[in-house]
Amino acid sequence: MFENFTKSALESLVLAQAIASLQNHKEANSEQLLFSMGTLDESQTKDLLAAAGLTREKIYAAIQNSAQNLSFDDIERRLIHLDMAFIEELPLHQSITAIIEFAGKLATQSDRTCITNEHLLLALLETDKGTASAWLSADGIGEMKESLRQCLNASKTVSHSS
Repeated sequence: MFENFTKSALESLVLAQAIASLQNHKEANSEQLLFSMGTLDESQTKDLLAAAGLTREKIYAAIQNSAQNLSFDDIERRLIHLDMAFIEELPLHQSITAIIEFAGKLATQSDRTCITNEHLLLALLETDKGTASAWLSADGIGEMKESLRQCLNASKTVSHSS
């Protein structure tokens, strides 16, 4: 199921599962996926989310709120030491399954062979409006969708001209 994911997109899913585990949830959901994309250091989606108001500090505060007795340092330490095998250990909520399916369609539409974090984030914004609106302003969501579409269209144009 995950063979068409970029390393960064796969890391986002694994990180979502790690966040779910920290929060004592039985499965990773779309909110944890949103948090994971806002936490990864080398992700363009992190910058887009931060610009829309979802900063690393807000994410850690939300995790800490439901993960009893964990400090920001504990959260950071646990999230840095991810085990990529973890993806098989914790089930994904149906909202993430829907996001993955939609991200695959977006990747196909943009002539990409791999699913990226940009595909995952745009799919989340399109399919799970409740989670996005809980953390992001309506203006921020609209601007982010437009930025993501431009990014994906630019990569489509580049792949056609190569």
